[in-house]
Amino acid sequence: MEASLKSIRPVCDYINIVYSEESWSGEKSPVEIKPILDDLVARGLADEVLEYKIDSKSKKAREQKRKRNIGMKAALRAGCDYLMSMDSDEFYIADELEKLKSYILERKITHSYCKLMLYENPNKMYIPSKGAYNYYVQTFCKINRFSRFGGNIRVARCDPTRRIHTWLRIPKYFVFEGWYMHHYPFYRKDLCTKYENLSRRKNKRSVEEVVAWREGMKSLPVVECGNIFDMPIF
Repeated sequence: MEASLKSIRPVCDYINIVYSEESWSGEKSPVEIKPILDDLVARGLADEVLEYKIDSKSKKAREQKRKRNIGMKAALRAGCDYLMSMDSDEFYIADELEKLKSYILERKITHSYCKLMLYENPNKMYIPSKGAYNYYVQTFCKINRFSRFGGNIRVARCDPTRRIHTWLRIPKYFVFEGWYMHHYPFYRKDLCTKYENLSRRKNKRSVEEVVAWREGMKSLPVVECGNIFDMPIF
Protein backbone atom coordinates (compact mmCIF):
# COMPACT_ATOMS: atom_id res chain seq x y z
CA MET A 1 0.00 0.00 0.00
CA GLU A 2 2.78 2.46 0.82
CA ALA A 3 4.23 2.29 -2.70
CA SER A 4 0.74 2.75 -4.17
CA LEU A 5 0.13 5.86 -2.07
CA LYS A 6 3.50 7.32 -3.03
CA SER A 7 2.58 6.99 -6.70
CA ILE A 8 -0.49 9.23 -6.38
CA ARG A 9 0.27 11.54 -3.42
CA PRO A 10 1.85 14.32 -5.56
CA VAL A 11 -1.37 14.58 -7.60
CA CYS A 12 -4.09 14.22 -4.96
CA ASP A 13 -5.24 16.92 -2.54
CA TYR A 14 -6.86 14.44 -0.18
CA ILE A 15 -6.51 10.66 0.35
CA ASN A 16 -8.46 8.45 2.71
CA ILE A 17 -7.99 4.76 3.48
CA VAL A 18 -11.00 2.57 4.21
CA TYR A 19 -9.98 -0.63 5.99
CA SER A 20 -11.34 -3.61 7.89
CA GLU A 21 -9.74 -5.84 10.52
CA GLU A 22 -11.49 -8.84 8.93
CA SER A 23 -11.42 -10.45 5.48
CA TRP A 24 -14.53 -11.07 3.39
CA SER A 25 -14.69 -14.56 4.90
CA GLY A 26 -14.55 -13.25 8.49
CA GLU A 27 -10.89 -14.08 9.12
CA LYS A 28 -9.15 -11.71 11.54
CA SER A 29 -6.02 -9.97 10.34
CA PRO A 30 -2.85 -11.60 11.75
CA VAL A 31 -1.42 -8.12 12.43
CA GLU A 32 -2.95 -4.97 13.90
CA ILE A 33 -3.73 -2.79 10.90
CA LYS A 34 -4.65 0.57 12.45
CA PRO A 35 -1.14 1.53 13.72
CA ILE A 36 0.32 0.82 10.27
CA LEU A 37 -2.25 3.08 8.61
CA ASP A 38 -1.86 5.80 11.24
CA ASP A 39 1.86 5.82 10.46
CA LEU A 40 1.08 6.42 6.77
CA VAL A 41 -1.04 9.44 7.78
CA ALA A 42 1.71 10.71 10.08
CA ARG A 43 4.17 10.58 7.16
CA GLY A 44 1.79 12.50 4.91
CA LEU A 45 0.95 9.66 2.53
CA ALA A 46 -2.74 9.77 3.47
CA ASP A 47 -5.04 12.22 5.24
CA GLU A 48 -7.65 10.06 6.98
CA VAL A 49 -8.22 6.45 8.06
CA LEU A 50 -11.76 5.06 8.20
CA GLU A 51 -12.72 1.69 9.65
CA TYR A 52 -15.30 -0.39 7.84
CA LYS A 53 -17.22 -3.23 9.52
CA ILE A 54 -17.97 -6.06 7.12
CA ASP A 55 -21.46 -7.53 7.11
CA SER A 56 -20.66 -11.21 6.49
CA LYS A 57 -24.31 -11.92 5.66
CA SER A 58 -24.38 -9.40 2.83
CA LYS A 59 -23.32 -10.06 -0.77
CA LYS A 60 -19.73 -9.15 -1.58
CA ALA A 61 -20.69 -6.76 -4.40
CA ARG A 62 -23.01 -4.86 -2.05
CA GLU A 63 -20.30 -4.67 0.60
CA GLN A 64 -17.75 -3.45 -1.95
CA LYS A 65 -20.03 -0.57 -2.88
CA ARG A 66 -20.80 0.21 0.76
CA LYS A 67 -17.08 0.33 1.56
CA ARG A 68 -16.34 2.66 -1.35
CA ASN A 69 -19.28 4.91 -0.43
CA ILE A 70 -17.75 5.40 3.03
CA GLY A 71 -14.63 6.77 1.36
CA MET A 72 -16.70 8.95 -0.97
CA LYS A 73 -18.66 10.55 1.86
CA ALA A 74 -15.41 11.36 3.66
CA ALA A 75 -14.02 12.93 0.46
CA LEU A 76 -17.11 15.12 0.17
CA ARG A 77 -16.72 16.22 3.80
CA ALA A 78 -13.12 17.17 2.95
CA GLY A 79 -14.38 19.40 0.15
CA CYS A 80 -13.43 17.21 -2.83
CA ASP A 81 -15.14 17.75 -6.21
CA TYR A 82 -13.65 14.66 -7.89
CA LEU A 83 -12.96 11.15 -6.64
CA MET A 84 -10.83 8.24 -7.80
CA SER A 85 -11.30 4.93 -5.98
CA MET A 86 -8.33 2.54 -5.81
CA ASP A 87 -7.23 -0.76 -4.32
CA SER A 88 -3.84 -1.19 -2.66
CA ASP A 89 -2.40 -3.15 -5.62
CA GLU A 90 -3.07 -0.33 -8.10
CA PHE A 91 -0.57 2.34 -9.17
CA TYR A 92 -0.30 5.39 -11.42
CA ILE A 93 2.71 7.23 -12.79
CA ALA A 94 2.41 10.65 -11.15
CA ASP A 95 3.31 12.73 -14.22
CA GLU A 96 0.78 10.87 -16.37
CA LEU A 97 -1.90 11.18 -13.70
CA GLU A 98 -1.27 14.92 -13.40
CA LYS A 99 -1.76 15.32 -17.17
CA LEU A 100 -4.91 13.20 -17.05
CA LYS A 101 -6.30 15.32 -14.20
CA SER A 102 -5.53 18.56 -16.02
CA TYR A 103 -7.20 17.27 -19.19
CA ILE A 104 -10.32 16.33 -17.21
CA LEU A 105 -10.58 19.71 -15.46
CA GLU A 106 -9.91 21.78 -18.57
CA ARG A 107 -12.59 19.97 -20.58
CA LYS A 108 -15.05 19.60 -17.69
CA ILE A 109 -15.18 15.80 -18.01
CA THR A 110 -17.38 14.30 -15.29
CA HIS A 111 -16.61 10.57 -15.67
CA SER A 112 -13.29 9.22 -16.93
CA TYR A 113 -11.83 5.78 -17.62
CA CYS A 114 -8.42 4.43 -18.58
CA LYS A 115 -6.96 1.05 -19.48
CA LEU A 116 -5.02 -1.32 -17.23
CA MET A 117 -1.44 -2.51 -17.51
CA LEU A 118 -1.07 -5.90 -15.80
CA TYR A 119 2.04 -7.18 -14.02
CA GLU A 120 3.14 -10.59 -12.78
CA ASN A 121 5.53 -8.93 -10.32
CA PRO A 122 7.43 -5.60 -10.07
CA ASN A 123 9.87 -6.67 -12.79
CA LYS A 124 7.59 -8.55 -15.20
CA MET A 125 4.75 -7.10 -17.25
CA TYR A 126 2.17 -9.04 -19.25
CA ILE A 127 1.80 -8.33 -22.96
CA PRO A 128 -1.86 -9.11 -23.79
CA SER A 129 -2.75 -10.13 -27.31
CA LYS A 130 -5.10 -7.79 -29.19
CA GLY A 131 -8.46 -7.75 -27.43
CA ALA A 132 -7.30 -10.23 -24.79
CA TYR A 133 -7.76 -7.84 -21.89
CA ASN A 134 -9.99 -5.03 -23.08
CA TYR A 135 -10.77 -3.82 -19.57
CA TYR A 136 -10.86 -0.37 -18.01
CA VAL A 137 -10.88 1.27 -14.61
CA GLN A 138 -12.81 4.39 -13.64
CA THR A 139 -10.45 7.22 -12.73
CA PHE A 140 -11.43 10.76 -11.65
CA CYS A 141 -15.19 11.33 -11.49
CA LYS A 142 -17.24 14.35 -10.50
CA ILE A 143 -19.02 13.79 -7.18
CA ASN A 144 -21.70 15.54 -5.15
CA ARG A 145 -24.00 14.64 -2.26
CA PHE A 146 -26.15 12.52 -4.59
CA SER A 147 -23.25 10.37 -5.84
CA ARG A 148 -23.17 6.64 -5.17
CA PHE A 149 -21.05 3.70 -6.25
CA GLY A 150 -22.84 1.13 -8.38
CA GLY A 151 -24.04 3.11 -11.38
CA ASN A 152 -25.69 1.33 -14.31
CA ILE A 153 -24.31 3.42 -17.20
CA ARG A 154 -21.74 1.31 -19.06
CA VAL A 155 -19.42 3.58 -20.98
CA ALA A 156 -16.47 1.19 -20.74
CA ARG A 157 -16.04 -2.37 -19.53
CA CYS A 158 -15.07 -2.08 -15.87
CA ASP A 159 -15.84 -3.34 -12.37
CA PRO A 160 -19.55 -2.52 -11.78
CA THR A 161 -18.95 -1.91 -8.06
CA ARG A 162 -16.60 0.95 -8.99
CA ARG A 163 -18.87 2.80 -11.40
CA ILE A 164 -19.93 6.10 -9.84
CA HIS A 165 -23.44 7.35 -10.46
CA THR A 166 -23.74 11.11 -10.01
CA TRP A 167 -26.84 13.23 -10.62
CA LEU A 168 -25.70 15.85 -13.14
CA ARG A 169 -27.62 17.87 -15.70
CA ILE A 170 -25.05 17.27 -18.44
CA PRO A 171 -22.65 14.40 -17.65
CA LYS A 172 -19.57 14.18 -19.85
CA TYR A 173 -17.88 10.80 -20.24
CA PHE A 174 -14.40 10.20 -21.62
CA VAL A 175 -12.33 7.04 -22.16
CA PHE A 176 -8.55 7.55 -22.16
CA GLU A 177 -6.64 5.13 -24.38
CA GLY A 178 -3.16 6.53 -23.83
CA TRP A 179 -2.97 6.50 -20.01
CA TYR A 180 -2.87 3.44 -17.78
CA MET A 181 -3.49 2.17 -14.29
CA HIS A 182 -0.72 -0.28 -13.38
CA HIS A 183 -2.18 -3.34 -11.70
CA TYR A 184 -0.36 -6.01 -9.64
CA PRO A 185 -3.23 -8.39 -8.73
CA PHE A 186 -1.02 -11.46 -8.20
CA TYR A 187 1.91 -9.87 -6.39
CA ARG A 188 1.36 -10.59 -2.71
CA LYS A 189 2.88 -12.80 -0.06
CA ASP A 190 -0.40 -14.59 0.59
CA LEU A 191 -2.01 -14.97 -2.84
CA CYS A 192 -3.66 -18.21 -1.72
CA THR A 193 -5.79 -16.29 0.79
CA LYS A 194 -7.53 -14.54 -2.11
CA TYR A 195 -8.86 -17.95 -3.12
CA GLU A 196 -9.43 -19.11 0.45
CA ASN A 197 -11.56 -16.07 1.34
CA LEU A 198 -13.83 -16.75 -1.62
CA SER A 199 -13.98 -20.43 -0.74
CA ARG A 200 -14.95 -19.78 2.89
CA ARG A 201 -17.81 -17.60 1.68
CA LYS A 202 -18.95 -20.64 -0.33
CA ASN A 203 -18.67 -18.69 -3.56
CA LYS A 204 -17.45 -21.54 -5.76
CA ARG A 205 -18.08 -19.66 -9.00
CA SER A 206 -15.92 -16.74 -7.88
CA VAL A 207 -13.09 -19.09 -6.94
CA GLU A 208 -13.27 -20.80 -10.32
CA GLU A 209 -13.32 -17.46 -12.15
CA VAL A 210 -10.28 -16.12 -10.27
CA VAL A 211 -8.31 -19.33 -10.78
CA ALA A 212 -9.26 -19.47 -14.48
CA TRP A 213 -8.24 -15.83 -14.93
CA ARG A 214 -4.92 -16.49 -13.17
CA GLU A 215 -4.20 -19.52 -15.33
CA GLY A 216 -5.25 -17.65 -18.47
CA MET A 217 -2.84 -14.82 -17.69
CA LYS A 218 0.02 -17.33 -17.40
CA SER A 219 -0.36 -18.09 -21.10
CA LEU A 220 0.36 -14.47 -22.06
CA PRO A 221 3.89 -13.38 -22.97
CA VAL A 222 5.81 -11.49 -20.29
CA VAL A 223 8.41 -8.77 -20.77
CA GLU A 224 11.06 -7.70 -18.28
CA CYS A 225 10.56 -4.19 -16.92
CA GLY A 226 12.04 -2.04 -14.24
CA ASN A 227 10.57 -1.76 -10.75
CA ILE A 228 9.05 1.62 -11.61
CA PHE A 229 7.22 2.02 -8.30
CA ASP A 230 10.10 0.88 -6.10
CA MET A 231 8.05 -1.96 -4.66
CA PRO A 232 9.53 -4.36 -2.08
CA ILE A 233 10.75 -7.66 -3.53
CA PHE A 234 9.69 -10.87 -1.78
